[in-house]
Amino acid sequence: MESLTINLHKIDLESIVRFILRESNLSLLCISKQRRDFFEPVKYLIDSEELIRNYTIELINRKVYLWW
Repeated sequence: MESLTINLHKIDLESIVRFILRESNLSLLCISKQRRDFFEPVKYLIDSEELIRNYTIELINRKVYLWW
């Protein structure tokens, strides 16, 4: 699998994103139906725990796209 689209609630953010980034062979993750306040916590989680390197993250039409 190369990409995955999911809809997360902010409460589930940390555990689910952490699991997906550690245990998958993805290169694209799309988290749908999100607002800007969701964007920064995802960046912080990735950077603070060094879950992935060399990534791009963008918010487009209420979807957070993460490529690596």
